[in-house]
Amino acid sequence: MELGERIKQERERLDYSQTAFAALAGASKHSQINWEKGTSAPNADVLIAWKSSGADIRFITEGEYTYAEIGTRLRQERTRLNKNLKDMATVGGLTPEQQGRYEQGLERPPADYLNRIAEVGAETWFILTGELPPDDPRRHEDEQALIAAYRHCSVESKKAILHVAQNSANYTVGDDAP
Repeated sequence: MELGERIKQERERLDYSQTAFAALAGASKHSQINWEKGTSAPNADVLIAWKSSGADIRFITEGEYTYAEIGTRLRQERTRLNKNLKDMATVGGLTPEQQGRYEQGLERPPADYLNRIAEVGAETWFILTGELPPDDPRRHEDEQALIAAYRHCSVESKKAILHVAQNSANYTVGDDAP
C-alpha cells in the first residue's frame, strides 16, 4: 500500500472528510487530495498535527499500526482460549467492534480490559511484550525443565548456570569452545 492510500485509509478510519483532515494540519483540501493521490507528501508538521488529533503516524509512514503486534498477540490468546470475538469482547466488557479494533492494532487495550481477560486465562504479559512466562506450555520442554530445575538450585549453582549459559550463548554451533 502506498503512502497516499495509507493517508486516505487513516483519514477514513478516523471518520474525517478530506477538508476536515487537511484542516487539522492547517492545509487545504487540495493538498489533502494530492497527498492521497500520492502526487505530493505531507511534511513533518502535518504529521505532527495529525498525530495530535489521534492519527496513527506509524501506519501512515510505515504501513503498520502502532499496536499491530499487541493486536496479533491478543488474537492469538483469544484463539488459544477457544473464544470467538464476541465472547472475548463480553469477557473484557467491550463491544465486538471494540475488540476488533484492539485485535487490528488500531487502539491499545487499557489495563482494566487486560485485567478482565486475565481472569479467564489470557496471558497479558505475552500480549504486551511477546514474551512467554517461564512456565508457559508453549515453551519448549527442555526450556521448561531448565527453568524448573534452576528455581531449586542454590545461589552458587544459579551463578554457575548463568555463567555457563552466558558463555555458551557467545558461540554458534560448530564454534570451538575456549
